[in-house]
Amino acid sequence: MSRIIPKPLPNHGNLVWQVSVDPEVEPITVDQVKDWGKIETTAEDDVITTLIVAIREVAEAWLGRALIEQRIVSTLDYWPDGPLQLPRPPLIAVVSIVTLDQDDTETTYDSDNYFVRTDVEPGQIHIKNGASPPINTNRYYGGFKITHRSGYGDEVTDVPQALKQGLIEWVLDALENRQIDREPPNMALPILGRYKLRKI
Repeated sequence: MSRIIPKPLPNHGNLVWQVSVDPEVEPITVDQVKDWGKIETTAEDDVITTLIVAIREVAEAWLGRALIEQRIVSTLDYWPDGPLQLPRPPLIAVVSIVTLDQDDTETTYDSDNYFVRTDVEPGQIHIKNGASPPINTNRYYGGFKITHRSGYGDEVTDVPQALKQGLIEWVLDALENRQIDREPPNMALPILGRYKLRKI
């Protein structure tokens, strides 16, 4: 399910984004939660499955990062000066940059005109020296669209073990208390807090 996030990135007040393709797997499994919590019955397997998805989404919002590979679409009203920061690191790759006219007709911006940095957080798009940035003169709002892939990878094993342990603790807390808080519980906070994206 796509989620529109009307939360701008620093220096890009005109950028909004949404998850267009959700992860195909979750970063932790039901068995991992049950093993750590010493749960021997199958009575609440469906509840745990639901909690894993919900807490992964809440954790991603709190951390400011994608845990497992997902596709994200960002739109801008204007192209910024300097590098364009992309939401939800770690950035895997930019799929496309297009401009949109008022009829939503897309024109692809040539990838030869830019390069992508995945070694910084958030990931960045840089227009190459001598190249012109994408230009849109036919639409005032939402005329630029960037599609990219974010996350640590598409397998459970790609996610750092510390993050997975924090999620397991969070799921067990939610299972016990029958509620999901917007911030990690005390037992998970020291682990997940190390990965929270902070402004520099």
